Amino acid sequence: MFPALMDAETSRLVLVAAISATAALVAGLGGATLTAMIHRKNTKDTLAAAREDDERRWHRQVDREHRLWLRDTKQQAYAKFVSAATAAASHAYSLDPSYARNALVTFDEVRLVGPSEVRSAGKKVIDQILEIGRLISAKHSMDPEPDANAHVLQQLAEEISATIDELGRLIREFVSLARKDTGAEPEASEA
Repeated sequence: MFPALMDAETSRLVLVAAISATAALVAGLGGATLTAMIHRKNTKDTLAAAREDDERRWHRQVDREHRLWLRDTKQQAYAKFVSAATAAASHAYSLDPSYARNALVTFDEVRLVGPSEVRSAGKKVIDQILEIGRLISAKHSMDPEPDANAHVLQQLAEEISATIDELGRLIREFVSLARKDTGAEPEASEA
């Protein structure tokens, strides 16, 4: 009986060992699976966060490049406007009758884009240039006989001179506002 008991005891031990081994295997595989799932989720979260971070960085870069492009474009446009206005002011001193026609051609189609104060200052410059053209045309349309219109011609010349001086002030005001708009304000030593 002893050998039969031994066989039953051995069978029970083998069965317990097999169940224990199976349980250990299942627990090990379950733990490994759980760990793999957690790592997979963490990896997905990390990749999603990195993708979002890259996208935010890309949007910031695009926004920065756009702001720089816009600033540079505004600076170029403002510089062209100031250059044309300065040339018109210089040409006005010649009192050339073609001034009015040239001013109309140059500034008639100008459409300023920017903050309202810059547009308003630019419109004042254009209006002043056109006013100078009107005054010069009026001067040249007068009777060429100097004695007949001497007083009126003198008043007109003074008005033209004052209008040209005012144009210079308006151009400086426009430049100041344009610098403020583009972030290129003059330093204290320039002011």
